[in-house]
Amino acid sequence: MALQPMLKGFQLIGDSQALRFAGSQLGFDYRMVQKRFNLCISGIRIENMIGILRNSYIRTNKYVILIIGCNHFHKKKTKDNEYIDVDVDEIEQLYDSLIAELKARGCLKILAVTLPPFLCYFQDGRHKKSIKDFNRRLKSKADDIVNIIDICPHFLYNHKKSIRRNMYTHYYYPSGRKDDLHWSHEAFKIIYDLFCIHIDGLADSAE
Repeated sequence: MALQPMLKGFQLIGDSQALRFAGSQLGFDYRMVQKRFNLCISGIRIENMIGILRNSYIRTNKYVILIIGCNHFHKKKTKDNEYIDVDVDEIEQLYDSLIAELKARGCLKILAVTLPPFLCYFQDGRHKKSIKDFNRRLKSKADDIVNIIDICPHFLYNHKKSIRRNMYTHYYYPSGRKDDLHWSHEAFKIIYDLFCIHIDGLADSAE
């Protein structure tokens, strides 16, 4: 059986944020989690993850932590150098399909996180609006199987007009290229604690 990143019996699935979480909080060597680790894959979009789940024999646990969606909110430009607005309707439909695929695979509990705005795009009102819209829709997905953990308040100051810079990684390692997209070790520690509190609460309620 392939090695899986796990937290208290929950399998980690997602993009580079999930990879970095595994390296930061689950004790996996950076070289192991640099590009791909089981179903944590750098650069992956939701439709790609759905394709992998439908067309591979990679095992999924009955309990899953889902950290995915950031790659849909990178800014893209047209040939005329105009930014293309994010299609939140499409992202929501893809997320619904991913959740349905995991449920079809027998998942009994899915913990998903909201997406904070990117530090590098925080001054762009359209970016913040699209992220806020997506998170509002994501929270509506909560049911007996899907639990949504809202991590956004930990990334923003109380007045929500400025962002906590310490929650982001500012440069890629080892290249030194500017980042401000990925979450920091400090952020992952807070997210780890939120997961543990939530998982322990599920265990207590089941007793």
